[in-house]
Amino acid sequence: MAEPDVQLSWATTDIVEQYDLGKGDGLQAYPNKYLPPDQIQSSGISVRGKWPRPFLNFIFNNIFLWIDHFRNRYIVGDLHITTTAEDATAISTRLGGTWTLSGTDTIGTESVNVFKKTA
Repeated sequence: MAEPDVQLSWATTDIVEQYDLGKGDGLQAYPNKYLPPDQIQSSGISVRGKWPRPFLNFIFNNIFLWIDHFRNRYIVGDLHITTTAEDATAISTRLGGTWTLSGTDTIGTESVNVFKKTA
């Protein structure tokens, strides 16, 4: 699968909007995102439940932060250690980029292969 042409991000800025909902409270401050309560996190949104804007913004922002984290997880010069029989081609396929075998080492009693990202 090819990497998407567009790299999305969502609700990257914390904003507090002033809005009058017409309930006689006047202008109120509403954040653009906040963490859903534990109950919603554990059970999810109920049938016909509403998805409040700040919950969705928080969730989408968090998803895109994790995507960026994993996309940038390995950079040129990083090392990866494995006790499996994977070769540099398999490591490159699994982790992305180009990895070369730098050598072997022993950790505890395990013999490990050390791979270095070169591109």
